[in-house]
Formats: sequence, C-alpha cells, structure tokens
Amino acid sequence: MTDLRLEREFPVSPERLFAWISDTEKLLQWWGPEGMTVPEHTLNFHQEGPWSTVMTNADGDRYHVSGVVTHVRPPQSIGFTWGWHDETGAGSRKPCDPDR
Repeated sequence: MTDLRLEREFPVSPERLFAWISDTEKLLQWWGPEGMTVPEHTLNFHQEGPWSTVMTNADGDRYHVSGVVTHVRPPQSIGFTWGWHDETGAGSRKPCDPDR
C-alpha cells in the first residue's frame, strides 16, 4: 500500500478551510473529478465511521467509492480511507490520512 500526502497553502483560516472539508454541503461542491456530480452519498466527515458516494458523469456512468473516516481533529485534519468499487461491488481501500 502506498501513502500519499498532499500539502497546499490557502489564504484562509484553518477553521474556514476545515469547514470546506467537514461540512457536507461545502464538500459536495468540490468532491470528485471535474464534471462529476454526487447524487448519492453518506458523507459525514464530522465523525469517524464509514462513508460512501456514487458519482455520475455527463453520460450517466456511475462510479462508487467508499471508505472509513479514521479520525477528525478540528481544525487540523481529517483522515480517511477510500477505494473504488467495480461493477460487482468489490473494491479496495486506500489510506488518505495526513498524519501517516
């Protein structure tokens, strides 16, 4: 398994930036690849536990991804796993944990 850590600087307070990650309404404005919508989800990055999304593209193709929120530390970080699912529902989990 490979870990990936991305760091960016934003000209806003940590609290405001954290809101764009943890507030589901804000998160849905940027979640997923460009051109995708998220008609189905259980995103809740306020607490640890499972999450899932179904994203669709302009052609109506559906893509399912899910994972587990591993930690929530306002306003510093949220850690989560993620994995794409195939047509049968089988999938894999990958870490997306900034503290690893």
